[in-house]
Amino acid sequence: MQSFANALTTMRRTPYQSLAALLMVSVTFFVGYRLSFVLSGAHLVLSHFESSPQVIAFFKLDTDKQAMETLSKSLTSTENVSDVRLITQEQALKDYAKEYDDSPLLLELVTADILPASVEVSASNVETLTKLAEDLKKEKIIEDVVFQQDIVEQLSNWTKALRIAGLVDVGILSFASFLTITIIITLKAANKKYSVTIMRLIGASNWYINKPFIVEGILYGALGALLGWIAITVILLYLTPTLTTFFSGIIAFPIPLEFLLLQLGAGMLVGALLGGFASFVATNRFAARA
Repeated sequence: MQSFANALTTMRRTPYQSLAALLMVSVTFFVGYRLSFVLSGAHLVLSHFESSPQVIAFFKLDTDKQAMETLSKSLTSTENVSDVRLITQEQALKDYAKEYDDSPLLLELVTADILPASVEVSASNVETLTKLAEDLKKEKIIEDVVFQQDIVEQLSNWTKALRIAGLVDVGILSFASFLTITIIITLKAANKKYSVTIMRLIGASNWYINKPFIVEGILYGALGALLGWIAITVILLYLTPTLTTFFSGIIAFPIPLEFLLLQLGAGMLVGALLGGFASFVATNRFAARA
């Protein structure tokens, strides 16, 4: 407890150095928390598309209804196909009107004759849809095929790129935070060189001398993680209405409190370890020179 009080006193007496360390650690954890939110969201989006795969095949405009129904029945009898929905030109017009009911001018310009009929196929696995997409592209009455697997692959590639870029950013900032805390603790220990010498003369152990500095480093890490968490949480709460609309049906908002608290606990633990290790390195270097 005395070491904790001494660490707080030292932080108050050197406010600019303490503020520099806290800001550096806060920025590091802000970026880290943001990365965890982005990757978690990307994972949920990927899971949504992978759990409900779909192939949409658009018929040529001159295709007769009987040919469409024949193809639909053929798809229904295919193994692992869970649902087949035939959308006629009339139904496509109704769907279009529902989506653009607030734009009368667009509705006046569109008729059923210019909208292609389509068939939507859902299956229990992506492999089945991959084969169906290839087979549908060979059908003479099919104009175009849209396969959600393309979207999944693109999202997966983007997620991998974000993960790599984010981890590089967090790694660089973590190293910068480590150096900042190490330098600050080394400077503070050097300023107390006379006091440290006196404590050594009266028999104080290295742990007793170094403990206040290590506790101070732990405080930098834990408080920095807390400040970074508060900042990212406030921004997330502010953006929640926009994100709710954008990710409707894919990601549930608001973010569960359990996830936020788990993130905070993990962040403060990592911050404490980072700050404690940086202080340990600093005090060991100082002890070697003293």
